[in-house]
Amino acid sequence: MKLDLSVSWMFILLSVGDFGITSAFVTPQLPPSPLTSPSSHSHQPRRCRRLLLPGRTTKLPMLTPSRNNLKELEWTKPTDEQVKHWLKQYGEVSRWYRQDVFDPSDWVRSRRPTRFVENIMSTWKSGLIRQISFYVEVLAAVSAIVVIYNNLHAVNRLPFGLCKFLPMMKIPLLPFNLAAGSLGLLLTFRTNVCYQRWNEGRSAWGKIINDSRSLVRMACIWGQSYSKTATPALLHQLGDAVCSFSRSVMNRTLPKSEDETNFVKYCQSHVKDEIFASNLYNSSHRPTRALAEITAILVQMDLNPLHQIEIEKMVTELCSALGVCERILTSPIPTFYSRHTSRFLAFWLFFLPMALYDTISGWRHFALIPVMMVLGGFMLGIEELSCQLEEPFSILPMSRMCEDSIRAPIIDQVERSVQQMEESENGAASINGMNGRISTNDIIDGLVSTASLESIPSHRKIDDTENNNAKKKSPQGQNCSNSFRDEI
Repeated sequence: MKLDLSVSWMFILLSVGDFGITSAFVTPQLPPSPLTSPSSHSHQPRRCRRLLLPGRTTKLPMLTPSRNNLKELEWTKPTDEQVKHWLKQYGEVSRWYRQDVFDPSDWVRSRRPTRFVENIMSTWKSGLIRQISFYVEVLAAVSAIVVIYNNLHAVNRLPFGLCKFLPMMKIPLLPFNLAAGSLGLLLTFRTNVCYQRWNEGRSAWGKIINDSRSLVRMACIWGQSYSKTATPALLHQLGDAVCSFSRSVMNRTLPKSEDETNFVKYCQSHVKDEIFASNLYNSSHRPTRALAEITAILVQMDLNPLHQIEIEKMVTELCSALGVCERILTSPIPTFYSRHTSRFLAFWLFFLPMALYDTISGWRHFALIPVMMVLGGFMLGIEELSCQLEEPFSILPMSRMCEDSIRAPIIDQVERSVQQMEESENGAASINGMNGRISTNDIIDGLVSTASLESIPSHRKIDDTENNNAKKKSPQGQNCSNSFRDEI
């Protein structure tokens, strides 16, 4: 009997395929496949092609989704109005206040013995809790509904006699225990990967800082020996170009509505070369435009080929750091992984009150509400934490790194090198001027003094020289000779 039923279901499926009912799930005009029967193309429409599996003669319908349905899987780009609206919400505004830069005093504060008490007392002030507060409230409402419904059902006080038709809201706890391990793995993997992305972004910016300083330092120190080509003006242009590169990377990794106005102000106030400032602002890819300006300035300095190669290595490293930042920005964790994790967590939490109803019996089961709020806050907080770390640039202190860690030391190095070049030029000019101001009287006086020294007898010169050397070498001997003369 079971065999007959399976055969009948097989014929039903084949007949449905023959009538073309599955055409809604079949991609039209599919390319020929080596598994497709070539003889079946002549008498069957393209939408009902069959697959001939190896070792089988039964023709099965090839069920594939249509391209119109697959378009729903594409990531839809948000509009500018949506981005501006989302940037005004608390979660995005608070990211600007998470750009922490520590000094030794901040590390001492982070190790204070009262940190646990203070962190617990400030739980409701936490930005992470505020961000997920709506979902925690919804979870508390679901828990309250479950508790009230089950309590009324237990005393048979549901309206309209619903107790006879509706069961109590209870689910066995075993499925949640089995699913907890998988959910924990999903959350752990997502959190670890998001932290790695943050760490990689910070490492890329650290490389930008170090290579920018090294590039300007080598160009300024080596450029002092090329005073004819490495002029102070070129050094100032090089410093502005290197600082503009880091500022352009910051502008590229932030939304235009956040940083475009500030970038225009930066070009107007910090970039002295107006042509370069205009080209930088109008460029479609501003960081590479800044790198091109750096290379052009280095070519104008006409450095030693070995020095040129070493500095160009720094420029290449800056380009590599830019590539790391762009890769992190444009390549998120696969969106289907993030969506599946969020759905898994949401269903697990919102059905959990039904499983914990019998377990938590205090206060007539009303203790389930605060328990679910605390549990949901921490579980949703882990997911929100990973979401905040996935895009690291808006929580990195890029503005302070551009100004304090890059621009300040670079401008200081350029000004110090320019000052040394000016001092060396002034010193050379003063020496040449002194050589030109030697008069004939000085020459005659020098000749007279030389002649007077030559007129002294040679034996007296030798005696006086020996006496002077003895006096310099032995002050005690000088004192003894004086006392001996006094006795005589």
